[in-house]
Amino acid sequence: MAHSPQRGVRPMELTLRSATTVKGKALPRKMYLLPILALVLGAVLAAVVVMHHHRQLVLPPPGAPLFSRTDTGGIPTCLDPTPGNAIEVRGAESPPPVLERLALLASRRCAFGRWFHSEPRRRVAQAYPELQPRFALLEQLHQELHRAALVVETYLARGDRPSAVRHHRQNTLPILEQLIQTLAACKGDIDRVCLSGEKDLAACSRKFEVLYLNFGGVLCGLQHFDERVRDQLPVQASPPSAPLNAKPLSSR
Repeated sequence: MAHSPQRGVRPMELTLRSATTVKGKALPRKMYLLPILALVLGAVLAAVVVMHHHRQLVLPPPGAPLFSRTDTGGIPTCLDPTPGNAIEVRGAESPPPVLERLALLASRRCAFGRWFHSEPRRRVAQAYPELQPRFALLEQLHQELHRAALVVETYLARGDRPSAVRHHRQNTLPILEQLIQTLAACKGDIDRVCLSGEKDLAACSRKFEVLYLNFGGVLCGLQHFDERVRDQLPVQASPPSAPLNAKPLSSR
């Protein structure tokens, strides 16, 4: 027998009543407030989290140098690329200690750096001690690349685009080419070690594929960085762009 709607009760009200009952018994009125309280508490918690993160951010005052956006473990940084501060990475003067520390932190936190300083990579180096000089050079060039990128970012934040482009071409691109050459040399050395030791060449090569995959992230990031540097130049003053596979200035 079909149930007929109760007299004096609208269909919508009847539906709401049926949704707030358990085994035919109406829930206490206070129970209706639980979903609302949950939403309010969730909104308050989200606001607290957002405010906490905003308090962690350090914004540069007007006219001040860049506070680096590089992942440096929450360390606020302020680089001042002026001629008297020995900021040139590959010049006669050494970079300031702050820049050195930032580059070291950034080089260990990027995708390539996390793999390079991981236990699997250390095991590869232990298995093939002949590769240690190559790995040492790779680590040195990787840190130099991060130092150069920090300097270029600082120049861009100060609005000094010509200096940013000059430093990018004179430092970043040559370092990148050396990294690529060193990476290829490491791969060739691994192949030769496998052949000379009569080991499975395919198995040895697979150990090195992770390095190529992670280094691809560095290449993609630098490609985007190179385009960003050139895009910020005025059209009429934009010099010819240097491709990522450009040769060092000394060899041209």
